[in-house]
Amino acid sequence: MIIDKLSDGPLRFRDLEQQIEGVNTATLSTRLKNMSAVNLISRNEQSRADVTYELTKLGQQTIPILNAVNDFSAYAKQIHSTK
Repeated sequence: MIIDKLSDGPLRFRDLEQQIEGVNTATLSTRLKNMSAVNLISRNEQSRADVTYELTKLGQQTIPILNAVNDFSAYAKQIHSTK
């Protein structure tokens, strides 16, 4: 979900938090740190109050893969619901 939200460009933490319904602040913070550690996103700090997150090149390369998984999931649900 974070990758999806960042696919349109950089976002501030608060913007991400508002766009992801029901996300816990601590959970989002942990996920962002983990994703940064494996180079899926980058944390850009202009000042202490101005921090944005954006997809790295590697993170951008995951978008088609995640889209394919989502498409397959929708297909599988459709097939399963017709049985």
